[in-house]
Parts: sequence; structure tokens; C-alpha cells
Amino acid sequence: MKKYFLVDYENVESSGLEGFDKLSKEDVVEVFYTEKANRVSIEFLELYLALKDNAPRLILTKVAKGNQALDMQLSSYLGSLVAAQQNDDCAFVIVSKDKGYGVLQQFWKKKRPDISITQQSDLKSAQEPKSSAQEPKEPAKADEALNPAETAEKKETSGQRNPSRRKNNPKTKPLPEQKDQPKQSKELPPQDGADASEPAAKPEAPQSPSEARTQLNNQVITILSKAKCESKEMGIVASLVVNSVPEANPKTAVYRGLVSKFGQKKGLEFYRLIKSCLP
Repeated sequence: MKKYFLVDYENVESSGLEGFDKLSKEDVVEVFYTEKANRVSIEFLELYLALKDNAPRLILTKVAKGNQALDMQLSSYLGSLVAAQQNDDCAFVIVSKDKGYGVLQQFWKKKRPDISITQQSDLKSAQEPKSSAQEPKEPAKADEALNPAETAEKKETSGQRNPSRRKNNPKTKPLPEQKDQPKQSKELPPQDGADASEPAAKPEAPQSPSEARTQLNNQVITILSKAKCESKEMGIVASLVVNSVPEANPKTAVYRGLVSKFGQKKGLEFYRLIKSCLP
């Protein structure tokens, strides 16, 4: 389901953008701002640059001056979006603490009960989509739906089995190593200008998966050691990097894992240190 997030930035400012990295790249975040509220934090800019192609679409809309100008323009724009989405499966979220938008929700609930229009104070709280007629789910269930990787880790530490996580854990099921390298059956003919009396150089044997993991682990540890990080933290970061490399988007997987483990500020510091190791 595609989701549109309309942010009343004059009301929520930077705190309303918390949870931006948890959104899908198919989602759209449109920020309505004014001259009085037109600044974002450096942390958000770094987060947006780190996500790159995996970031949701971000649109900035400057609102004209006037009494209640932002509220009226945001509401009007929401109406145009609802009218344009006749058949598509979409949900709309107003990000604001202004209770006046409740009237807007009630209006569309009567006109278009098939459309989900909700209101939250920030993007993080809007992660669990629901229609205006539904009751909010329990926080624990919402967290589980949003971050399956973290939920899987909690289950594993509590003694519950998780086959998908064990599959990616080299301690549980190590990848097979290449024991015998193919032998060269014939000598290669000398290249033009090469001395025929010298034997042809043999190609280097490819690294086994185990060797590649060990090399990546040592590389991360070396970088963190130079940065004088704690030994326990170095082990956690190195393990997360090694296990995330096989993912389809390893940089995004590592970033989200670090933020989940250490929080956004410290997780971002670790990511900047080791991102050069990632493919």
C-alpha cells in the first residue's frame, strides 16, 4: 500500500520527521513549511543522504503567508490527492498535533469511507497504517510489524527458534569452504614481448566465503580500533556488518541495524566509520 504523509512542519518541526528511515521508498512525504519554520536538523540531512536510493520521495512545499494558511493549503491538497486516487490502494496520514484536523477526518470518513485518513504526531507513530474508523493496535504488535529484524532478535534471545535468522548466522550453519582449488592442466603460452623461459604466472585462488567474512570482520575491527571504540561495541558492529553483506541492500541493512542497536545518533557515527567497507 502506497502511503502519503502530509507534514504540518510549522506544528511539529524536526521532531515530526522522526521515523523517516523506517518508511518504504514507495511512500511520499510532503513537508508544508513557512518562513517561520523552514529549518531541518543536520542529523536528518545525514540520514537522508545515507538512505540514498532507498529513501522515500521527499517533497518540500513552501506555504504562502496568511491566517491558518498552512492548514488550509494542506487540507486542500489532501482533497486533490483523494480525488486523484479513485482506484489505487492508498493511505493518507496528516503529521501534526493540531486537533483541528479531526474535523477533516470526519468529513472524509462520511464522503469516502473506503479511504484511510489518519493523523499522527510524527512519522514514527504513523508506521502502522489504519483507517480512521479502526482502533489503534497495541504498541508491541505495531513494533513487530515495523521492524521484523528486531522482533526476530528478541524472539531468539528469549529461546524461540527463528529459522530465517539462523540461516544467515555463520555460527549456526557455516557456508561450505572450497577445499580443493582447480589445477591448471596446461601452461599458458607466453604473451607478446614476454620471456618464454619464464613460467607463466598462476592465477590467484579465489577467496572462500569464510575467508571473505574473516577479512571483512578484521577490516571493520581495525577501523573501529583506530577510532578508539569499546571492544564490546566493536564486536557488535563487526558481526552486524558481516551478517548484513549478503542482503540485497547491505548499506541500508547495516545502517538500520546500527540505529536499532545504538540509537540514531551513535548508530550514524558507527555507520560513517565503516561504510567504506560495504559493497
